Amino acid sequence: MWDQPSQMDISFRLLGTRVIVQPFFWITLALIGWPYFEMGGAIPLLIWVFAGFVSILLHEFGHVLVGRAFGSDGTIVLRAFGGVAIGAGNFRSAWKRIAVTAAGPGIQLLLFAILWLIDRFAGELVERLPPYAGLFFAFLITINLYWAILNLLPIYPLDGGQITCDFLEFFFKRKGRTSGHAISMVIAGALAIFFLTQTSSMIFGIFLFMYAAMNFQILQSLREGYMPPDDYPWNN
Repeated sequence: MWDQPSQMDISFRLLGTRVIVQPFFWITLALIGWPYFEMGGAIPLLIWVFAGFVSILLHEFGHVLVGRAFGSDGTIVLRAFGGVAIGAGNFRSAWKRIAVTAAGPGIQLLLFAILWLIDRFAGELVERLPPYAGLFFAFLITINLYWAILNLLPIYPLDGGQITCDFLEFFFKRKGRTSGHAISMVIAGALAIFFLTQTSSMIFGIFLFMYAAMNFQILQSLREGYMPPDDYPWNN
């Protein structure tokens, strides 16, 4: 439902790449940032949503630009639960796919490092920013550190899960791919239980539960002889 094209999609081109933003992308960001609305009203929530948009768009451009360097272009779709760079990782080479996948969280961590250095060595300038600009700066630091780390967890379809599956498949073929999804299912399930017990983080628990269910379904497909499933990134 939330991945289907609609008349409410926003479409534009940036740096030669088509970008599509679906309505549920904004809704997901608003739900995650809802505590900021409760604390400060609509403006902090809107700043949070914009910071999330900038950060996730940057993340997807990391995939696209590295994929383009290897010869495969992509289309960015920002949707519920994040985004995807369709076509950026269309390679048979596992190492090229791993490089494209790692570029997303990698470019976020690079932005975090730059912002942290500015805050560390030019803190007075940061303190003199207008209040809403300072809040945007703080949100960028938070999102591009913690969301990048979260994305590197070995949980498919997060980037860390894709890297884990590609790495294990390279060395252990079909058994490696199966092991990668089994690891993803166990870790996602355990973290889902934890976050579902935390009132302020239940939305992350819901996402992780869905990821655990997805990996269970993929494991079932692999055991029945279907390889690879249709929703692997390089088949999209």
